[in-house]
Amino acid sequence: MHKKHTVKIISALLSGVAMLSSFGCRSASDIPDYAKQDFVTFGFWSPYELTQESFTLYKQSGLNTLFFTNHSVTQWTSDNLHYLGSNATQKSLELCRKTGLNAILNYGDWYRTRAEGEPFSGTPFSDYNLYGDYKDIIVGMHIADEPNLEKIDEYGLDTLTADFQSVYDVPYMVNLFPDYASMEQIGTQGYRHYVQTYADKVVSDFEENRLLSVDFYPFQRTIFHPSWLFCYNEIAKIAKATGSKRNYYIQTSVGSEFQYTLSAEEIAIQLNVAMAFGADWFGFFCYETPRTYQADGAYEPKYQYCMLNPDGTPSPLYYAVQGELARVGAFSDVYLAYDWVKTVPVLKTGGFTNQAFRMLGKTDFTGTALNQVTSTGDTVVGCFDSAEYGEAFMLVNYGKPSEQTVSTVEMEFSKGKYVAVYGIEDEPQIMKLKQGKLSVELSAGAGCFVTVL
Repeated sequence: MHKKHTVKIISALLSGVAMLSSFGCRSASDIPDYAKQDFVTFGFWSPYELTQESFTLYKQSGLNTLFFTNHSVTQWTSDNLHYLGSNATQKSLELCRKTGLNAILNYGDWYRTRAEGEPFSGTPFSDYNLYGDYKDIIVGMHIADEPNLEKIDEYGLDTLTADFQSVYDVPYMVNLFPDYASMEQIGTQGYRHYVQTYADKVVSDFEENRLLSVDFYPFQRTIFHPSWLFCYNEIAKIAKATGSKRNYYIQTSVGSEFQYTLSAEEIAIQLNVAMAFGADWFGFFCYETPRTYQADGAYEPKYQYCMLNPDGTPSPLYYAVQGELARVGAFSDVYLAYDWVKTVPVLKTGGFTNQAFRMLGKTDFTGTALNQVTSTGDTVVGCFDSAEYGEAFMLVNYGKPSEQTVSTVEMEFSKGKYVAVYGIEDEPQIMKLKQGKLSVELSAGAGCFVTVL
């Protein structure tokens, strides 16, 4: 069962507190009419069984898009692997249509080479322009996962990206290494250079549908990884500079190189932190549990469990994701109407600096509607704006969820008489500020989205 986190508005600093439904019509506090928008949500490692039942189970978790990749198979064939032109791709598209899922196709160049013994030609997308009947549900094309600089050159070839654009009008998705990857893995001595090189060689080929994607998994076996905020900040800044959307992977695997349990609160903090850095898409690693096969066909699961247990039944993480996606999905229209500007660390009052906050940068709300933010616990504040709607802020208690602490965060605004707070109840709460201040309580890992009215 999904556990509701502590997110509470402290009334001592507020007046005129009321739910939207009972507040009445006041021009100073009207909620804008936001256009309908949803996060793109998908699970890496798609269902083993290509059946309507397995796709329905996938959708019921709250995921709205099927990501076409899974190579835990005993036979590398067109029936078992997702790549352009494969039987598995065609069957999965048919099942997505039946079950109401969108699709991220898999280019699958090395899948095809293994399955059919020869690579694609230099124009694979036009050679296998087979999916016109499904263009309305295809929202992306997965090209590669964690390429080094040499591979970035390959996937950024102008002939390849031009061929892609001759057929598809969706993001060309290359998922980048996190910053904790070794310099040998990424092929350069600096992470910023790695991401910027990708932007220069691949993203720049596209005028529209730009996307940056990264998979950073904060819950390692023994640590809450300190460079998480730095990594997301590098991705977010280059995404902002290039007009790209952002995909952040959420860790939903336990065991092996990761810690042996994950709570709903640890899923929540990952979504909340991603939203503090302008998330548009969420990938979940993993949905199905990857397998390592033996010569006799027996297999061992790579992880203790993922969103599904090794036997294919829902794990506790399935229900945690389901609950957390329902929470953030309730205000996706609002959140996605604003553009990320920057993310600011707020050290707890009287606290000592920590490595994560040092790597993120200084506390500076210059140019925003905030004079200052103070907190009894370390807090991350994502700053957003919109030419149509004004400013907004994503607050996240950056405490370890396992420690079960609660912090009080006070925001002092330089302008605005009212704010709307999302993520506390099913409906937004409109608050009239007293002396320009708003105060909220957040349990470790919890977050809320605040818009200035």
